[in-house]
Amino acid sequence: MKDSHNDSVQKLQAYLRGELDEDEIRKLRAEIAQDAMLEGKLEKLMFDELLAGDPDELPALSEQKQRQILRKSKWRSRFSHIFFTTGGITAIIVTLLILSQVFNYLWFWPASKDFQRVMEDVVTFTNPGMSVGGGGTNGGLFFSMEMKYDLEEKVGRERKSVGKAENDVFLFKPQFKYAWNQGFHQNRLFFHFPPAVQQSKADTPGVTSAGWRTLEKLPEGTVAQLAVSFDRLMTHDEYFAIIRKYDLDTTWLAIDTGQEGQEKGTLGKGEVWGYDTEAHFLFADGSLEVNGQGERRSQLLIRELEYLDSQKALATSMLEDARFRPAPKLGERIDYLKQHGVKLYGAVITGPTKELLKLKQETRFSHPYVGQVEWWNWDQAGTYGIEYSY
Repeated sequence: MKDSHNDSVQKLQAYLRGELDEDEIRKLRAEIAQDAMLEGKLEKLMFDELLAGDPDELPALSEQKQRQILRKSKWRSRFSHIFFTTGGITAIIVTLLILSQVFNYLWFWPASKDFQRVMEDVVTFTNPGMSVGGGGTNGGLFFSMEMKYDLEEKVGRERKSVGKAENDVFLFKPQFKYAWNQGFHQNRLFFHFPPAVQQSKADTPGVTSAGWRTLEKLPEGTVAQLAVSFDRLMTHDEYFAIIRKYDLDTTWLAIDTGQEGQEKGTLGKGEVWGYDTEAHFLFADGSLEVNGQGERRSQLLIRELEYLDSQKALATSMLEDARFRPAPKLGERIDYLKQHGVKLYGAVITGPTKELLKLKQETRFSHPYVGQVEWWNWDQAGTYGIEYSY
């Protein structure tokens, strides 16, 4: 079998060198026409000759037949090259996808709870009147995952979606951002630190009453958000003793962490530090009394800040992405709270507009800022249906 192969190759080589007579050439052409394997051997020999030398030295097959053989050989070579190239690329992609899924299963999914918790804390601690609603995490391709959660504000009894908190993670590097409904969000809730409250009361009394005038102009059948500042720092229990006298809900509390007094003028999103009164960490160990249990709230708050500090790299990255302007200094804030206790200097409150207006009589509340206003929903919680488009 081997000798037969060698004989045919030698005969084809002699043919290519022009060493066969007319009768041998005629017989060989007939054999080539009947034997595809023999034709394939001739194609290979001719193509090798084409690459190695001068194509004009190829034998006297008809010019058309030579072109056909060479064209077929070239295309076979191209397809072979394409096949192996694309096959190699496909193998690399498939391998990366498999490794990515293994990576997600072993590392990303266990870590996703920390990413979600830190993201909720960043929203809760730095956005007056805002909380994190429903959402979820999706594993992406190539060592990535995507997190999207609703951003909500409570106005009256209802929580309204104002956008989404989005976190795109690649190789444990988060890219956090706010995606607001309609592309923007109006920040209307601001605070004044107690020394600034005292100063503005003396210098610009008109500023301290602008929000009250707004509430007076709103109709009876509405609910609203209201941010108020305190004339001095209060404990939770001191604040609750005042607010529980009114038919109102507290949605967010501004806390003194030792950094706020360094800022001048109004403090808003990106400058204040506080927490949503329905934040996840407050209920991890059970329920809380409404407008009560101030000491327990303080302990839970410090515990959550310590957790956030344990995720310092992650938290700092998200805070920077969220444009929190002062340096986070989580360790310093925690030390300050442990040393001085948790004290409040402002609150975001919601409820019937005219009930909010009653807070004007509280001499320790000032600098009211009116946020969102909605039609009456105070005594109809949970009675609304949702109709979808089909």
